[in-house]
Amino acid sequence: MKIAIVLNSFPKTSETFILNKVKELAKRGYQVTIFTHSGNLVKIKDDLGITRQINSIKLYGAFSKFIVIIKGLLTTLFSKNYKVPNQMGFNYFSFLYKVGVLSKLAKYPIVHFEFSGLAVNYFPEISVLPSQTKVIVSCRGSAELITPIFNLSRKEQLVSTLNAVNLVHCVSNNIHETLLRYGLKNEFVRIIRPAINKELFDFKPLKRNTGDPLKIVMVGRLDWVKGFDLAIIAISKLVAQGKKIELSIIGSGAEENKLRFLCNIYKIEKVVTFLGSMNSDQVKSKLNENHVLMLTSWSEGISNAVLEAKFAGVAVISVRVGGMEEVLKHLETCYLVDLADLTDISKGIEYFLNNEDERMKIIENAREDAFLNNSLNKQIDEFDKIYKEILIGI
Repeated sequence: MKIAIVLNSFPKTSETFILNKVKELAKRGYQVTIFTHSGNLVKIKDDLGITRQINSIKLYGAFSKFIVIIKGLLTTLFSKNYKVPNQMGFNYFSFLYKVGVLSKLAKYPIVHFEFSGLAVNYFPEISVLPSQTKVIVSCRGSAELITPIFNLSRKEQLVSTLNAVNLVHCVSNNIHETLLRYGLKNEFVRIIRPAINKELFDFKPLKRNTGDPLKIVMVGRLDWVKGFDLAIIAISKLVAQGKKIELSIIGSGAEENKLRFLCNIYKIEKVVTFLGSMNSDQVKSKLNENHVLMLTSWSEGISNAVLEAKFAGVAVISVRVGGMEEVLKHLETCYLVDLADLTDISKGIEYFLNNEDERMKIIENAREDAFLNNSLNKQIDEFDKIYKEILIGI
């Protein structure tokens, strides 16, 4: 089966879940073509000869865009399906580019936009794809939970796009419920949660002796939505009480200077280490050097870092937000804290400081739960099912 996957760039360090999905689909015989809009393609490591099943088309660069625009022009001139809108402020070249891309996508029975923001950029032009081309859009978090709050017109564009496609994929029930409040009418919605390739992670829980510092790691782009500042403030209060804690932060972004400043004014710069961006192998290695992974986001779809921690043998402290309660159970597979509650975050840290046996028990429970609910094979089974369903009309 042929499938087109549309992305901004591939493979992207923070989106290894897409790479894992592509490789697993190829192993199952799918002919996967990846359309990318930016960045440099990196050669995929050959895995059982699957690279023969994976192709990529670059839509970025001056020459590539020129070719796509010419394709769009020819398609507009010779196809009855593509009509040039007559409206004020119309960008003709942008229209031709979109039509050019869509004319390429029209050759595939399934087109999967892995992020809803990309699909919105092709609306309303996306509606001119032939009926035999089935369109799926994934909704993963920020584009649905954050962007529409600041951009009301985006909410309308998002809902219009999702109502026009064949199937909507949500990574959590929470995102689906949010879209329903926005006005989603599309009845073809499937919840498929993120998953991790368990083969890539060594289950190596780091034991902690009494008196040793509790080593905490946080992973994510340094953006306000990730709530790193909440973690820093909560940790500073515990350090001021004499608690031994070390925090490592993996990621880069616009908030780094602010976070470093907070560490300085709260006098914890000696116990907080900024590690910068890391590739997936480096993150895996760093996970095994820590006792706890902490997530204090203001908004979250479902955190892949948390799922990785479950497989790696790292205890999790997570905020109750978005879809996190759909993959975690308080005091069974993690310690859950309330949104932006510094006292609750501190209690979570203290719980693992004072209960080593419970931490190890939670780690074991989380691993069992991850194998049952968060395995990549299970996720690919579900995608395989919806791809086949959509081709026969669901």
